Amino acid sequence: MKCARCKVAIYCSRECQKAHWSTHKPDCGIPGTDDRPLVTKILARFWKNPTLLQLFQEQVTRTFYDYIYADGVPNLDKMCIGEVVSYFAPCTAARSSQAQPSEMGMFQVSHIVDRTPRNDAEKATVPSYEYCVQLWKDMCRYQVEDRGRLVNPIIVIMFWCQGVIAQIMGVPMTAASIRDAKNNERSATMAVPSLNIVSFSQELPQGSFTYINKTIQSDKKDQLGMRKPMSEIDKELWATTPHVGPFEKTPTRE
Repeated sequence: MKCARCKVAIYCSRECQKAHWSTHKPDCGIPGTDDRPLVTKILARFWKNPTLLQLFQEQVTRTFYDYIYADGVPNLDKMCIGEVVSYFAPCTAARSSQAQPSEMGMFQVSHIVDRTPRNDAEKATVPSYEYCVQLWKDMCRYQVEDRGRLVNPIIVIMFWCQGVIAQIMGVPMTAASIRDAKNNERSATMAVPSLNIVSFSQELPQGSFTYINKTIQSDKKDQLGMRKPMSEIDKELWATTPHVGPFEKTPTRE
């Protein structure tokens, strides 16, 4: 069911909505006050970019690897749910809250939280839990139909942007993402060569999310299509959302 006020936030039941109202209330916007269709398009561009997707998969893998591989081998029957918080930051300043009405904002990721229910009581705290289960089952079935068996663990990701769930998707934990996460390697051919970030290797807070943000920050001409005018909701969320990594510094490249 959807929030009766903003018609965007999704909950599995009225009890779930009531339990999360204190958290959702500050970010519950009135329909028509922001630009969610544009946010949807930006997220679509994010998933189509091979570099950003690779770095995102690596961070998801790092977050859930120990749980999936608790016994040394992958437990493909485990369903994990991750909650990713994202926001838009002003393109011209690191932490200035005095963004002008015409200020352009760039898409950024903040952090990922393991929201996997460990018991029945915790299921009520995960918005749209039934949808997450169905998506996981569907992706597992598609993988079996395509490859003959289930090969990669599937992580269900709830992508939050502008204070509500903007997208729920499944992310496979591939052999390549496991290798990179275990070795802490960053190596990707950039979709936009002019960004001049080819390979890098360094342990930083939030891992790959730092490099996702720096890639978008470095795209001054918006060739990735990750920018839009800052809305009032953007400004409010940006002022209260933890930021990943220092804005001014570029990750050390080796």
